[in-house]
Amino acid sequence: MGEKSYVSMDTCIICGEAKGIVLDRRLRPRFERETITSVEPCEKCSEKYLTEGVMLVYIGDNDYDLLVIRDEAFERLFNREVPPGMFPTNRIVRCEKEVISELKSCWAEQSKEENL
Repeated sequence: MGEKSYVSMDTCIICGEAKGIVLDRRLRPRFERETITSVEPCEKCSEKYLTEGVMLVYIGDNDYDLLVIRDEAFERLFNREVPPGMFPTNRIVRCEKEVISELKSCWAEQSKEENL
């Protein structure tokens, strides 16, 4: 952890690229050099991942985790259609960290079996 500042680069939750600048209006030094201020990814990641997929995201006090799955997988796993609404916000679903961990574990197992 570096020195805090009143200005920071707002970065994409997926790729880490800069999306803009964040400024504390009271000029308090509270930001790291790079800060994630929103679960909504940058335009490039939205186009790449969320046009045909849904991002499951967990936001904790000091950490986060995410996983993007295809629409079909979302509908099979959760027995519901992709939520309707404004793109890309309708394709971002908050969930518990254990859900993401379990899905990543299943994916890793399946990938391992396919490589045998």
